[in-house]
Amino acid sequence: MRIHKFGLICTGVFALVATFVAIIFYINERSLLLQTVVDDLQRNIYQIEDEVKHALQADRPSEVQKILDLAPVLNKNIASVSLSREHVVINKSSDRSLRGSMVTDDYLPMSMLHKEIFSTHTKFRSNFSYFQNGKRVDGLLLVAINERHVFGRLTQVAIFYIALVLFIIVLGSYTSYLMMRQLIIRPLEQVTIHARDASATSEKHFITELSELDNTLTVSFEKLKSKKNELQASLNETLYLQRMLKTVADINHLLISSENIDDLLNSSAERLAVHCDYNACWIALMSDGDLIIASTSENKDNVPIGTVLANAVLDYDDPICQSLIQRHSKSVTNLSIQDQLYRWQALSAQSNHGSFISIPLITSIREQAIGVVCIFSDNPDGFTDKEISMLEELAGDIGFAVNAFRQRYELEHHLTTCNLTELPNRVSLVDRLDTNPNMVVAVINIDRFNEINDVYGVDIGDKLLVEYSNWLREKTAIFPDIMLHKLPGDVYAITTNASESLELERFTDILEDIVNETDKSTFLINDIEILLSVTVGVAWPSKRVIEHAVQAVKSAKAARKRIQVYENMPHNHNFSGNLSWYKRIKSAISESRFVPYFQPIVDNKTKKIIKYEALIRLINEDGSRESPLVFLDISKKMRLYSHLTMIMVEKTCEAFKDKSVPVSINLSIEDLFNDDLANKIEETIIKYHMGNRIEFEILETESIHDYEKAKLFIDRFRSIGCRFAIDDFGSGYSNFDQVLKLNVDTVKIDGSLIKNIQHDTNARIFVHHITDLARELGIKTVAEYVSNEDIHNLVKEIGIDFSQGFYFYEPATTLVE
Repeated sequence: MRIHKFGLICTGVFALVATFVAIIFYINERSLLLQTVVDDLQRNIYQIEDEVKHALQADRPSEVQKILDLAPVLNKNIASVSLSREHVVINKSSDRSLRGSMVTDDYLPMSMLHKEIFSTHTKFRSNFSYFQNGKRVDGLLLVAINERHVFGRLTQVAIFYIALVLFIIVLGSYTSYLMMRQLIIRPLEQVTIHARDASATSEKHFITELSELDNTLTVSFEKLKSKKNELQASLNETLYLQRMLKTVADINHLLISSENIDDLLNSSAERLAVHCDYNACWIALMSDGDLIIASTSENKDNVPIGTVLANAVLDYDDPICQSLIQRHSKSVTNLSIQDQLYRWQALSAQSNHGSFISIPLITSIREQAIGVVCIFSDNPDGFTDKEISMLEELAGDIGFAVNAFRQRYELEHHLTTCNLTELPNRVSLVDRLDTNPNMVVAVINIDRFNEINDVYGVDIGDKLLVEYSNWLREKTAIFPDIMLHKLPGDVYAITTNASESLELERFTDILEDIVNETDKSTFLINDIEILLSVTVGVAWPSKRVIEHAVQAVKSAKAARKRIQVYENMPHNHNFSGNLSWYKRIKSAISESRFVPYFQPIVDNKTKKIIKYEALIRLINEDGSRESPLVFLDISKKMRLYSHLTMIMVEKTCEAFKDKSVPVSINLSIEDLFNDDLANKIEETIIKYHMGNRIEFEILETESIHDYEKAKLFIDRFRSIGCRFAIDDFGSGYSNFDQVLKLNVDTVKIDGSLIKNIQHDTNARIFVHHITDLARELGIKTVAEYVSNEDIHNLVKEIGIDFSQGFYFYEPATTLVE
């Protein structure tokens, strides 16, 4: 039965009055509600703007995104919040679909919010500025109002007043139709009881409308309950995500702020142990197949650092080992009912309840895991997929950071340690001197080490350096104030603090012991007994202490001393001295005071002079004579060396133009590559018809880098009859590869080998090898620095063809008659 026909006339008046009153109340309530929304929005937007501004000024883009993401969650009136730095494109947004889209004109200024919201406009903008790197940058905050939420509430108000109208109508109907109590009122009471109790059941009534209303309310309450459950789940999810983000942020901060691996692992374990319902965390790293605990949040007495957690091979069934090898997380639930089969179960006090998970520490996609993160949770049901995803991401970050620390340690070790000897290198020495400049430095140089390399090979030489390094390490280990370093080549350095009790006199005594003990020691390398000697230079603390110590070594070798202290050396090398030498050389050139001295070279069998060597000398204004050792180096630096070479060629050709005996002239590498000089030399030789009597001795052959160009010079002068020799062979890095490449006629064996040939077995063996190989190649040999009869007899016995030295003749301006 329908009631609307029955009560239409009676309720019409009540309906009009109720509707009018409801409209008035609705309009008033709508205005108050929108005003509240506007105030709430303005307050939240200004707060978001302030937080975004601070994050941008601190250059933390990830924090900006976090602020934008949290805004719609914390305020349901906001649908999305976006950020545009250039007012053109949306750079960041809580709504990922808006990223990269253009900023449109439908975003109105925030000042129009009070007015435009009443016309249901939902997009507004707020301009702000911030300072980055000292510059002002303008930004734009774009806010979209949650239309469904805000105007949905208005709809609820409208529904409320509609219900009010219905209530008034019902009330009027009750007054007008008391007789309908049983037909209308009682059913309405039942409907009211259902509404109050939120009953999920509806009843049928005599009046159809009441039955429908009861059924509608029942359905609505069911939907409300479902919505409530959804909202509660959403709230729980939001709170969980918030805790998760806090943990992620804390771990990321530790990755940046930790000073070393131990600090990182300890802090990370402590932080992970307090996340959600976790109660313990271990971090273990791989070492020689074993997983060893590197950090733990539990009592260190119960779970000691360094404890072997598992063996990757022997304990393959262990979930920890499986996660390590398979590079996937492995969890164990309901620990209280699990048998204790593995070592980690026996170690932890938490292993008898809750659940457990092992996450691999992965440094890259292709690399094997370097360890695991182990976590105990109070939840017996294990870990959610989101938890596992978060933990795997954090474990990857921790693994990457651990690997970065290891690479940094390896790099520091590589930069500061000699790869061959494992001693601190020059970089370490310089760093030590920067840290403590008050250091005495002694440089130890192995004498004639290049000869050892040439005779025995580089491999033997390297092994000898290692053996001598170990020997020096043992000798210096008993002195706590002394530190040993390995410098490039065959050089070592020993440092001590000048302010310590170890005085210089005592320090030099130690160095003398090292020198003497080195002389007495025999180093056995691959069944070869090698004898060594060293030269030591010592320097007091200064900004150039290493350079001074090296200079002291050079001075010691020049003076044939074993130890030289820099403070006792003359300090004549300065800029004013260089300028003075420049003037002296220029003056000597203009005044023709550079003259050739001639030293005969004799046949070892007949002792007859077979040729001469022209040696340059500088005659001072007072008639005294300067050795080329004094002025040749400075002349090269001042680009005057080629002038001296040309002077020697001209004066030598003039002296030998009427002689039949050959003469040799020294040429540097710079001379070979100087085309203008080559043209002048060729013209002079042709002018004096000296082509078949000139032999050029090439100096510093180890510096040749362009053998093709050097060969062109040699071929050019061979075509006019000149011959070629390598001077000082056996010094530095001279080797027979240079002889073969240059195709020379003569090899002059360096004087440093010849003068020690009586007492130095290594030198004698080396000279013998040079002579034998030269003979096989058809190359003549000359022994330099033959200073006495014993040396001459030895070089003659070895088979060297010719000799040159003070035993026969000294250099002179005139030729021997």
